[in-house]
Amino acid sequence: QLLRPEKEFLRAVHRLDTATSGLLILALRPEVLRKLQSAFAKRQIEKHYTASVAPPPDKARGCIELPLFGDPVERPRQRVDLVHGSAARTHWRLLGKTELG
Repeated sequence: QLLRPEKEFLRAVHRLDTATSGLLILALRPEVLRKLQSAFAKRQIEKHYTASVAPPPDKARGCIELPLFGDPVERPRQRVDLVHGSAARTHWRLLGKTELG
């Protein structure tokens, strides 16, 4: 069942990471829609993620810089593409370690 608030103006701004959270950002006013769309287009929006990784990395923090391109076969997945990819930077840090198993 879909829920839609009774609002005069309600527009989708951006859909974050369809394959993971599928979180949808909505604007309730036209001026907010324009500002958010502009911020996404200018890459002014930061996204933060938490992941469980096994085995844990050897370092406490790092940065991955590789060009990403939409995988035409497995949408919406991204893949590293040195020719057609767009610049992408991921800063990561280890939050903690747990013993598995």
